Amino acid sequence: MSKKINKTYNWLSFSQSYLHLAMLGCKEMLDSKHKKEQTGKFGVTSKLTYKKHDIFIPTLYNVKHGIESFIKTLKLVLAEKLSKGDLNHNVSELFDMLKQEIKRHKIVEVIRKKYKEDSEDINLEIAYNNKIKIQDFLDDIERLILKYYHCEILKEKLGSSFSIEDVDNTAFRYPDNNLKIDIDYESVLGRITNEDIEIMMSDIDTLHKNFNALGFILEIYKQHAKKNTTK
Repeated sequence: MSKKINKTYNWLSFSQSYLHLAMLGCKEMLDSKHKKEQTGKFGVTSKLTYKKHDIFIPTLYNVKHGIESFIKTLKLVLAEKLSKGDLNHNVSELFDMLKQEIKRHKIVEVIRKKYKEDSEDINLEIAYNNKIKIQDFLDDIERLILKYYHCEILKEKLGSSFSIEDVDNTAFRYPDNNLKIDIDYESVLGRITNEDIEIMMSDIDTLHKNFNALGFILEIYKQHAKKNTTK
């Protein structure tokens, strides 16, 4: 296996892992068995127990970081390397660059042609049957990217009409970040409900399915596009 393939696989593995951990966090938060045993200011206990609000912020951050990693993974599949511009953390800009990269390739045409040549290839068949859904996958992903990019959960819980653009993807990484606003996190966390967590779980599931479906199509396309150039 070449270093290039290994690099793409590693990026994919990391991207999936962040979303998997976010899903696990949501499931844990909805599990009512966790009761925090408060014995001091820092919650020192004889065993690791917690309330759902104790792990909400890192769970949310894993969603946001998983999104960023997945966008870069898909760009890597097509471009085979990450440019200097791909190394920033503005997921809105990164996704726009990914869409532009997709437009530069004749993905549907290549997959259609190759499937006609080899209809017995199961991977080609799956890619062929899903090729017309590429825009749907992109639309669903973009809707959720912007939701987490604008930190809509904060706006909802703070009851404010301000606009947030997390251009460095630092929200929820540290209590002090580049959002340029002071947030009472204790107040926000006190308003988190099971419904909020269930919505996040649905978002993670949608992101995971659409990212992977799109990534599969792009990977199959790239494999066969390479065969054309090497002949």
